[in-house]
Amino acid sequence: MGKGPIFALLGIFVCAASIGSYYVHHQPVSLQGPRIGVVRLQEVVEKHPNFHSYDEQKKELLRLEAQRDREDELLKSKLGTEVGKSEEHLKQLESNLTESLNQELQTKIALREAELNQELAAKQRELIEQYRKNYKVEPSEADIEIVNLQLWLTTEMKVKPIDEEQRKRWDTLKAEKEQRLSDLLAQRSHRINGSQQWKDLEAKVAEAMVPAQTEAQQKLSAYATEQAKALGAQRDQSMKGLVDSQQEVLAKVHREGTTLWDAEWEQRLAQKRDEVQALHDAILEDIRVRAGVLARAKQLDLVLVDHITDRTDMDLTEEIIQSYGQ
Repeated sequence: MGKGPIFALLGIFVCAASIGSYYVHHQPVSLQGPRIGVVRLQEVVEKHPNFHSYDEQKKELLRLEAQRDREDELLKSKLGTEVGKSEEHLKQLESNLTESLNQELQTKIALREAELNQELAAKQRELIEQYRKNYKVEPSEADIEIVNLQLWLTTEMKVKPIDEEQRKRWDTLKAEKEQRLSDLLAQRSHRINGSQQWKDLEAKVAEAMVPAQTEAQQKLSAYATEQAKALGAQRDQSMKGLVDSQQEVLAKVHREGTTLWDAEWEQRLAQKRDEVQALHDAILEDIRVRAGVLARAKQLDLVLVDHITDRTDMDLTEEIIQSYGQ
């Protein structure tokens, strides 16, 4: 879930009314324009101590709304023959959920692999600089590109592609890099000066990189296992909720009908919306107060939200965040 939608209308928030009253009787008349401060509201909101609670309540509200929609669809369907259709629908939901979570898993693994590859590349550059001093050889751009291509082909392309289209793209990219490496190696074989020294340096770097590559692969495997387990548990929990929800709905329809069901859900959702709105308003009011205190201390005439111009004198964002003890 995006973290900012409910705050989308807050971009027009201006502290001028509350702040200006502090100065109307205390500031001398000046020909200069007003002193303006700015607050990057979304950053402050996400750092607020109560934002996690708000975010969780918002997710819970969305979950309840989705659950109500599912149950509403079940209530609209006919009992009896529709029960079988509901079971098929659950199977399809499980299949779709599994596919979605698998894609999420592959995305997380790919991102983690990219992070590890950046660490390996930095380690490789460090080793090249270290050994180059011993060999007293300056690598050409082609030499450096060769090493980078070799590292890429060694460490990349190990994540299972999400679909056939992605596999084809990766195969094409791998073929291009292999061809480029082959061309560079062929060109280098004709060079004489420093060629053998650079090959020796390459060999030492490759040997020294083995432990780091092994460690990176172990980290990636452990991360993949951990994420797969977590997402699998999430799928099982979601499916259990769907099954339980369906069973409860079918029983409720037999007992009471839809009128009472609608009233109960409206009351339940209204209560949750009130909780979310209360947290939302409390966070925003706290930010307004803190911005006002800072503006008064810094003798600002106006504080704007997300409106940075050449007239802006001071950004209060970080100071507000620091006031939370973060």
